[in-house]
Amino acid sequence: MGGPPPPVIGFMYGFRIMGFLISVFLWLLIPLALIGLPATALVLGVQKTPLVTENQNLTPTDAEKAIALWERYDPRHMKPGEVTRVVAHEIDLNSAVSVGLSNVGTLSGRVNVNPARINVDATVELPPRISALGRYVNVRAAFAPSESGLHVARLRIGRIELPPQLALPAVQIAFDTVIGPGRGEEILNSVRSVAVSEKSVSVAYLPPSQQVTEEIKTAIQAVANIADASRVRVYYDGLVKLADNHPNLTPVSMAAYIRPIFRYAASRSVKGDPVEENRAAILALAIYFRDPRFELLIGNVLTQKLRERPPRTLHVRLQGRHDFVQHFIISAGLALAGGLDMVEAAGLFKELRDATKSSGFSFTDLAANRAGGRFARGAVASREAATQFQTKLSAEIGEEDIFPRILDLPEGLTKAEFEYKFGDTNSQDYKELTAEIDRRIENIPLYQ
Repeated sequence: MGGPPPPVIGFMYGFRIMGFLISVFLWLLIPLALIGLPATALVLGVQKTPLVTENQNLTPTDAEKAIALWERYDPRHMKPGEVTRVVAHEIDLNSAVSVGLSNVGTLSGRVNVNPARINVDATVELPPRISALGRYVNVRAAFAPSESGLHVARLRIGRIELPPQLALPAVQIAFDTVIGPGRGEEILNSVRSVAVSEKSVSVAYLPPSQQVTEEIKTAIQAVANIADASRVRVYYDGLVKLADNHPNLTPVSMAAYIRPIFRYAASRSVKGDPVEENRAAILALAIYFRDPRFELLIGNVLTQKLRERPPRTLHVRLQGRHDFVQHFIISAGLALAGGLDMVEAAGLFKELRDATKSSGFSFTDLAANRAGGRFARGAVASREAATQFQTKLSAEIGEEDIFPRILDLPEGLTKAEFEYKFGDTNSQDYKELTAEIDRRIENIPLYQ
């Protein structure tokens, strides 16, 4: 119960950082070409079988460990110019990996720690259209203990084994290419030392300068490229004005906001792209109803004038509850930021975490998350679909036209209750219940 906590937004941003770093990592194929493998680098870089087939199954304990690790070493809270020692056990690292990559079907990873090195294996699944060469980019990296900086003991991409002395220069070139000349050196120098004790890792880390941090943020936004900030601002401004129609803050359905905002999108689409208008409308809703940190992925949406008019949303409901509004719309925004995989992962992560707290694991919240993700996917599937979406939502809609029946689903399950009834997220019982949720969502006429 309750809306998605602030860490979910950081978790979402962490996904973007992860995806960004993967894109940087794949840039390593460019320096490979420069050092003498121009004809075969891409062929040797992809393979037909994955190195890591799946991430470990998730339990509430995994989520608890992952969020504890994130909160303890959130880079946004580190003091500039001050070295922070990051300490984590192999179990904690793999919990963070399993939660972070949960339901992200294109990426799997694992960490193995021994006294001599830290081994990281990862597999990125590529689109089917290049299956003639292979579907998987398998990466094997090893980091050795070091009292001065980062020491890459091994880096292998597919069948390409880089000599250890070329690994760091290649990574540096990749960062320089994606972020800017000279930035790779400063980023790599942020790691001051690496120590290993049995199954634990200790890294002395000095955050990069504010300028480099801003450049990384800009590069992530360029990679994300999910919407034009000025277009999103138009819809956000419309939501602020729309709220003036409900001055006494009596309970009102979310449909009362969805209907006019998509009517507005339809009018703007006459001379514009309905897909981009729908995208901007949903992201404006996500910022207005939950958290302005979506701007991290878009750019500066809110002007100073808009910031001076804080949202009034607590009276807005779905099936009589405000928390469903939060789950629904935050997940719609997440879907545009990183696809339905991100929605499922972030929503599941939140519920697994809640299972260890008083609120408990709620399939109602999970259903609201999935409904929001499906809503966003339908709104931007194609120009034709976007136009049909606008037409349907501009009519006199009710909640049943956008949101499934979910109040009969289990909620408030403790950690023990969840593990007793469902085991983990790979169990048959869990899969059957989530399939029932998806069936209810797909039965909504909006998606047919």
